[in-house]
Amino acid sequence: MPALRCALSRDETGQAVVEYAMLVTSMAVFTIAILVTMGDQMNNIFTLTRDQLAVFPANGS
Repeated sequence: MPALRCALSRDETGQAVVEYAMLVTSMAVFTIAILVTMGDQMNNIFTLTRDQLAVFPANGS
């Protein structure tokens, strides 16, 4: 029985996959939290930029 327990405790197959899944999940949660928190501010920045670019003529003259 101790040999089996020792063999199972050293088996790290799939550990990297779980770590990558946890990393991707935490990045997704962080990104969603930032977008929810700063969404209106980012929308205002893009709207102001669009309005200022609309002042220039499209043909460059």
